Amino acid sequence: MKLITVSIVALLAGAAISFGTGHFEFWIILTVSLLPINLLHGFKRFKDFQNDKSKYEGWKLILYPPAIFFFLTLTHHIWV
Repeated sequence: MKLITVSIVALLAGAAISFGTGHFEFWIILTVSLLPINLLHGFKRFKDFQNDKSKYEGWKLILYPPAIFFFLTLTHHIWV
């Protein structure tokens, strides 16, 4: 399974929850938080990405979207 497929599944699940509860801004936050990792590594297999031993290891990069999501959620009252 490619990393972009995992992201699409997360976006679909997030869309169902966001639109169901009426909080569309959280789906936008999720989309924005997943963009950087998908633009750089979207077509790598998820398993290969996790086992990547290059300068920027895969498991460290996987932590960026949740960090971006947390920061944007924390500050969403400022930009909404």
